[in-house]
Amino acid sequence: KIKKAAAKKKTGSKSGGTDLGSVAGDTTTDSATMANESLPSSPPLSPSAAPSPNIITIIEEEAEMYLWDPPEGCFREEGDVVARIEHPTDTPFSFFLTAHNPTGHKVLSHRITGSLMQRWKSDLWSLTWNFMAPNGDQSSWCLRFKSQHAFDLFQHEFTRRLWETLHQTSWEKIKVGTPTCASSTIV
Repeated sequence: KIKKAAAKKKTGSKSGGTDLGSVAGDTTTDSATMANESLPSSPPLSPSAAPSPNIITIIEEEAEMYLWDPPEGCFREEGDVVARIEHPTDTPFSFFLTAHNPTGHKVLSHRITGSLMQRWKSDLWSLTWNFMAPNGDQSSWCLRFKSQHAFDLFQHEFTRRLWETLHQTSWEKIKVGTPTCASSTIV
């Protein structure tokens, strides 16, 4: 279920709520999130502001962002965002799923890892995932893309960056058609 709500409405999370003016998941330096000094959460960026020189934006697509509301049993709309996959150039094989509100302010930053347990729904053009904060609070998120094309592009880049993170090697180094295990011949 998805419930539409005002973009600035509080979410009612254990941490006292979040709105599109605060960043979800960017205040710690553990494996779940990026350090504030790498991806500053304030002051808000203007849409024309240049990103940090040590951050590469791999892809960005417009999307609607939702947060799971456990008491209501549905996703509550947090507002329109620009979803990005970002890479800090000083950390190899480290990628972040971020969301920026219409004014350019970062409202979400989650490290791309296998623990996100992402799910892709091509019929809804959506990505859902779980995030576990260092303090143990869990939240579930959803991005709904504006088109099938945007969904496909984002899914491809996310999958590629997750693979690179898990294998700590570049996607370009994959040897297509080479067996990855030894086989035996029975005579």
